[in-house]
Amino acid sequence: MSEHEHLDIPAFKARLEAERRSLVERIRAAMHASDDPDVLALAQRTAETVDGGDAALGEALRGADLALLRQEQEELRMIDLALERIALGTYGLCSHCGNPIGQARLDALPMANWCLSCKSEFEQRRGIVGSPA
Repeated sequence: MSEHEHLDIPAFKARLEAERRSLVERIRAAMHASDDPDVLALAQRTAETVDGGDAALGEALRGADLALLRQEQEELRMIDLALERIALGTYGLCSHCGNPIGQARLDALPMANWCLSCKSEFEQRRGIVGSPA
């Protein structure tokens, strides 16, 4: 039996769904008035992603700091993709090499879609972390 087969998928699903709900609440709580058209447009897209177009959320998102909103939107996207992988039966497998991601990595980052080896290799190629001089 592989490490992937030992994952408690229902527990990860519940955790991802809880993190998603918490993220939506954090977004709502962080909002303040804004007339910035970029913020308004991103707020609308985020509202459509989160609540299928919930007008109340769209209104709440209006005052979001654009950078924070983009970061929060990306986190929502990653959570939604992880939930999709659960539905497809591929959760816990690296989308790059197909090997198990690993319990420790998923515990730390339940929306991870790459194993640590593939992620490290990618970051080194991009010069993101610790590439040798």
